[in-house]
Formats: sequence, C-alpha cells, structure tokens
Amino acid sequence: MKKIAVLRCFKVSSKCSGSGCTKAFNQKTASFNDYEDTLQMEMSIPCSGCSEDSLKEVLEFSKKLKLQGVESIHLSTCIRAKCPYYQEFTEELSEDFKVVGYTHGSKKNTEKYL
Repeated sequence: MKKIAVLRCFKVSSKCSGSGCTKAFNQKTASFNDYEDTLQMEMSIPCSGCSEDSLKEVLEFSKKLKLQGVESIHLSTCIRAKCPYYQEFTEELSEDFKVVGYTHGSKKNTEKYL
C-alpha cells in the first residue's frame, strides 16, 4: 500500500471543499490513475498561506509526513493554478518524495515532476 498526501492551497481551501481532489483519489483517476498499488491518503493539508515562510513551513511539516511513511505528495490543482511557490514546492519536496504536480484536471505543465 502506498501512502500519499495532498497539499492544498490555504486561500482556496476557504472556498473549496476539496471534492475534486477527493473524487479523483477515490475513483483513482487523473493524477491517481498511474498507481498500481492500493492507495491510502494519509492526509490532506493546506499550505500555510502565501507568506515568505510558506516553503519553510511546508518543508518542516513534510518531515512528519516522511515519518508517517508518506511516499508521494500531490500538489492540488489549485496550488498549480494559483500558488507563487508552486515551483519551489515541487523542487524542494522532490528531494524526499515523489511529487505529482496536480490532483485532477489536466496534466499540462506537470510532466517533469511525475
């Protein structure tokens, strides 16, 4: 069983239920369809907001994910669309995790992180 986590946008999460991400996960579609193993979503967490410390805080939290056995982190589609730190998140988190640059919708502009 593969353990994954989803990183969601803090700002968007106040308006979004996360149903698109959850539906894609439950139906094993979009970014989740390439897994051959059974998946367990260890957690779905918001980033800390668009502050100068966002990257540092996400990386600090990712240490806990690693201890819980998370192997892959999916950056939500809203992170890809709206986050000024998307590139930094993908590059830094890729050092310890398989990073998938979206959850549902198009794969466009994510291929180098898959």
